[in-house]
Amino acid sequence: MKPFNLEEAKAGKPVVTRTGKPVRFLCFDAKGLEPIVALIELDTTSHAIQYNESGIFWDGKESDQDLFMKSEIKEGWVIALKNSKLSSSI
Repeated sequence: MKPFNLEEAKAGKPVVTRTGKPVRFLCFDAKGLEPIVALIELDTTSHAIQYNESGIFWDGKESDQDLFMKSEIKEGWVIALKNSKLSSSI
């Protein structure tokens, strides 16, 4: 997963928790040391959780609720051809 980026999150790029749960932001400007407020679905309910500007849930300690930018899955196609004749000029 990519590290949390506040500007990308504000621009609407998808964000998930360390465990891959989707995040919905309520605000980025709450007063105090944890200005980010987000809704996270835990079990069968949603919880409002506050984060610092780095997307950390708990004062510098690693948590399952820490924020990360969601990885983008890109699909592509490749055509590989095998040349049966070797060039004598190599």
